[in-house]
Amino acid sequence: MHEIAESQENAPVGFGILFEIIKNSKKTLKEISASPPHSLGVVVLLLVSLELVLNGRLINDLGSGPSAINQFIRTVFLILAAEGILIFAAHKMGRIFYRKGDPKSVWTLFNLSLWPLFIVLPIGLVVWTSGIPPFLNFLLFVFLAGKILTDWKIIIDRHYQFNRWQSALVVLVLGGMVYAVLPIILLFSFLGTISDLISLVR
Repeated sequence: MHEIAESQENAPVGFGILFEIIKNSKKTLKEISASPPHSLGVVVLLLVSLELVLNGRLINDLGSGPSAINQFIRTVFLILAAEGILIFAAHKMGRIFYRKGDPKSVWTLFNLSLWPLFIVLPIGLVVWTSGIPPFLNFLLFVFLAGKILTDWKIIIDRHYQFNRWQSALVVLVLGGMVYAVLPIILLFSFLGTISDLISLVR
């Protein structure tokens, strides 16, 4: 009974952190940076990936099917790849400047900062039911992606305690890596969408 009561007492804490992040992301992420909730970060990553898949299939009228599972796995992999590349580069830059940091904590903070993408599916439902051009849904995703990248930059700066010129150098390095890797990610995603459409035709 004591274990059950304790688990019930601790359960809302994780979701409470998520709600606090939604209300004030910068302040909350800073407060939990010393000991971020890793399991909650994984949950947010998986939920966001699921929403992106459902939104994409809704907007493109792909329906349900086994390809949705492959698309979900692909989406998780793409997000993990983007996060991994940026964290690896930031950690290496931190070592160059003799800054200590924990990549696992940065990864969790990255995942928690994905929360703005939770609104993609609700907006997608509005777009799908109202006949609004799907391009607006894409613009929303681009805007939210920009916000998330900005939050990731802030997380890196605070975690590794980069000063202004170090932060500027990190931005140049990370920006170069993003522009180098982004075409590959887009191509991978495009080929996955084409394979989904082919499977539907068959």
